[in-house]
Amino acid sequence: TSLNISFNTPTTIFEIGTIINSITFTWSYNKSIIWQKFNNELLEVSLRKYVYNIPFSSKKSFTIIANDGKKEYNRSIEISFLNGIYWGVSSSTVYDNNFIETLTKQLSDNRKRTITVDCNEGQYIYYCLPTRLGTPSFSVGGFSGGFDKVSTILFENNSGFTENYDIWKSTNSNLGKTTILVE
Repeated sequence: TSLNISFNTPTTIFEIGTIINSITFTWSYNKSIIWQKFNNELLEVSLRKYVYNIPFSSKKSFTIIANDGKKEYNRSIEISFLNGIYWGVSSSTVYDNNFIETLTKQLSDNRKRTITVDCNEGQYIYYCLPTRLGTPSFSVGGFSGGFDKVSTILFENNSGFTENYDIWKSTNSNLGKTTILVE
């Protein structure tokens, strides 16, 4: 039987701009081991917890190596820092930080997703993303288009990181419940 290493660390994605001062890793094995290392530091065999206390704010990998007496196994976990992709409906035409923060947020470096919103009278559908992720294409029910870029703003996220964001708005309002494929 192979040795399985399972990380139990709850969060691996943080908002870009966040500084992690301390992070605790926990893990488990499916059988006994004779030695283990966390990031090349030899640990007591019975330990299943490691606290990393060196501040960091950019992508970092952590690796466990363990030996079951027959073979060495390893498992890595990566901590990532991403900015948000935002979407939702609004009747506002003031495009600023506050506007973007009223929308649904998902930390991601990929502009592609499928979203569903309920767009009522006087409301438009909005999709806001970092300019560096390129120009999205939109399709609803197999038909392409229906969105225009209405603004590019310098957006500061809640962690103090600033970058340009493009704000895309549906051409039409009052679209009801709508599912949009963004690519």
